[in-house]
Amino acid sequence: MGDLARRLLVPAIVNLARDGLLDDATTLLGVSHHDVTDEMLRAGLDKFVHENP
Repeated sequence: MGDLARRLLVPAIVNLARDGLLDDATTLLGVSHHDVTDEMLRAGLDKFVHENP
């Protein structure tokens, strides 16, 4: 995950979700230069969110 995403994008998305502003129709698209599975991305985001409340 890049620095900009880590510092700004992920916290903003987490805040929107916590405030109930994202519904079930919301789709997030991630793009990487590396082979990353959905599970790897989710695990990395989960770790980041829990380390940075």
